Amino acid sequence: MNSQNNRSIDTKSSEKVSEKVSEIVSSDNGFKITGALVYSSASSLLEKSMRLMKSQFKNEATSFNFDCSEVTRIDSAGIALLVEWKRTCDQNNKQFSLTNLPDQAKSLVETYRLEKLLQ
Repeated sequence: MNSQNNRSIDTKSSEKVSEKVSEIVSSDNGFKITGALVYSSASSLLEKSMRLMKSQFKNEATSFNFDCSEVTRIDSAGIALLVEWKRTCDQNNKQFSLTNLPDQAKSLVETYRLEKLLQ
């Protein structure tokens, strides 16, 4: 019974580690995203990205690029983040662009028929 509890604790610990690996930071022309855009990291990435975007909106930038070159994995929660970032840019009259989207993300975007939305 103790070994099962330890296994459960270990699993939860590794999930938390993957959350810390996921990051969004400001770059010269927008934001750089690293790590996994997945359910376990979505909430913290959304919170941080909204703070960063709000501060960038004050700088009078007209467009925001989201560089996904270091995204390692993405799931439906990650796709929802992309849609939310696009929506936030639209609401603030800023152009939105994605660069270096991994093939896995492109496949999900096509599956959900979001190609036009995320252009």
